[in-house]
Amino acid sequence: MVKLSKVVRSAAISLTNEELLLMEKSIDRINDFFVELKHVDVSGISPLVNPSSHKMEARSDCVEQNVASDVVLSNVPDLRHGYICVPKVG
Repeated sequence: MVKLSKVVRSAAISLTNEELLLMEKSIDRINDFFVELKHVDVSGISPLVNPSSHKMEARSDCVEQNVASDVVLSNVPDLRHGYICVPKVG
């Protein structure tokens, strides 16, 4: 069983005894799950492929036609002094 009281003191957080017991039980369940996973037979399963082990195909370095900024900005609903204005978020 995991004892969290030392960790709680080190982290400078306050938990009631009930919260502390609940957290300890939760961590014990997580730990039990990992112990159970150690016993799973994965001998016939190949490991996942790491994306970094694949070579990326380089795209051709060619100049593409750009869209003129005035054409793009003509679609903006609220343009002020050359800036695109959007509603405030949050």
